[in-house]
Amino acid sequence: MTGISACILAAGFSRRMGRPKPLLPIGGDTFLYRIVKTIERAGIGKIGVVISSPIIKEAHGDLDVAWIYNPEPQAGPLRSFQLFLREFNESEGAFMVPVDHPLVTRETFSKLMHAFTPDKIFVPVYRGKRGHPPLFGRRFYEDLLEAPLDEGARYVIHKRKESVVEVEVDDGGILININTPEDLKKIENSSQFLP
Repeated sequence: MTGISACILAAGFSRRMGRPKPLLPIGGDTFLYRIVKTIERAGIGKIGVVISSPIIKEAHGDLDVAWIYNPEPQAGPLRSFQLFLREFNESEGAFMVPVDHPLVTRETFSKLMHAFTPDKIFVPVYRGKRGHPPLFGRRFYEDLLEAPLDEGARYVIHKRKESVVEVEVDDGGILININTPEDLKKIENSSQFLP
């Protein structure tokens, strides 16, 4: 669906990991490269990557994405998403994709897009638990642009709970947040998610 865009949040400090998460290796790729290719395979052509360090862009110069610079990453992930929404404000819907969730499958993106309408918020659910990435219809862009930075996008999900649609997916990757070296080691030692 050409009207849907995807924002990859890659501007964080990665303090607990100790090195930039977008550059971490996974299944022969970097986190960022894997996520972009997954999104492309799902048929999403409008992809923005929000960064705070030029190193991320330099390491992924071959990717066909819009690079968006966040000068205040300390403000949190919602600030990055807001910068993206201002640049991609013509899209009918926008995925919010944290770079520390690199295991989400193409099928999950496709299933959320298949369910999409611009007046709803779509959240993937695996075994009764909500995960990432949410897909926001255009109707909620203003809410997101005005939401408190310290509460993040979940503020809008709670505020507009009557508009939230849960989409069941067969993808445990929506719940896997890789934040620490221990998290990464656990995934490297598991054949469940890696090719």
